[in-house]
Amino acid sequence: MSGTLSELISVIVPVYNIEDYLPKCLETICHQTYRNLEIILVDDGSTDSSGRICDEYAKKDPRITVIHQENKKRGLVRNTGLKYAHGEYIMFVDGDDYLHLDAARCMIEAINKDDEYDLAIVNWKATKTSSEDISSPITATHRKLNLEDLYKEIQSYSTIWGKLYRKSLIQDIQFRNFSMAQDYDYNIRVFQNVNKAILINSILYYYVQRSNSAIHREKSPIEGRKCQVDILLDNLNNLPQSKEHISHYLLRELYIYMIMLLNLSWETEERKAFVNYCQRNEKAVRKAYWNEKSIGVVEKTAMTLNIRYPYLIRSIKNMSKGRLSWHNLKSF
Repeated sequence: MSGTLSELISVIVPVYNIEDYLPKCLETICHQTYRNLEIILVDDGSTDSSGRICDEYAKKDPRITVIHQENKKRGLVRNTGLKYAHGEYIMFVDGDDYLHLDAARCMIEAINKDDEYDLAIVNWKATKTSSEDISSPITATHRKLNLEDLYKEIQSYSTIWGKLYRKSLIQDIQFRNFSMAQDYDYNIRVFQNVNKAILINSILYYYVQRSNSAIHREKSPIEGRKCQVDILLDNLNNLPQSKEHISHYLLRELYIYMIMLLNLSWETEERKAFVNYCQRNEKAVRKAYWNEKSIGVVEKTAMTLNIRYPYLIRSIKNMSKGRLSWHNLKSF
């Protein structure tokens, strides 16, 4: 292990109207077993007591810096945090979530394990409670990830939280102002710079699901899906020449995602508008996908059949296992 385990981690926490959740989050950050933390709280114009809670914790812990600003939304809030970050490593934590108390230690040990990794990723758990066990001993196992692993499983690794980034990896990358899925966009661009990443097979991050969160309150599922399509199209169209070797990963993701979305029901005007949007772009994406030489013909054929005729393919597979008759197949 080449790391000294004394390097500074900057923990960036966007805060907006989360007074009921923020104390739990801050307690689990302040009481990390790895102590060399710089905790940056960006109060994004909260109208409840969240800003005051930030200031109170800053009085108790000198590692905390609080920035109060007018509301700029979550993605741009993180850019503010990055401006103030001095650590060799960056960790993002949403202010309504919380950490295992050994999270920082496990991540910094992993990122410095063996050959020095660019990125450490932890397993996480969705929860509706603040009483998960965050102090049990951790005996971590690890899995090495390469560029292909990250992009093949981009949906699994798309969150900005639950990760430790070397600052040098993200030095010139800023969050962009998409209405949703800023994490997804950010990591698509960050992963282009990753040589090696490491996955820690332990649950160290707790994602708190709450019905009144901003994402649930303000946005529709359709808008989120459209943002992901927009993000993939934008990243493909603006991919630097030096990064063209990853274009087929993004193209595959876009093709799969867009065709799956075309199977949406047309039951509402919003869905109908979105399906029309996908149809306007799908032909060009399909052509690019089929012209991509690094994607094999077998994969292209199998992918297209599975996406375009999911019920038929599933039925044929089941029939081959003796689960379905040709008579039943006709009903699909």
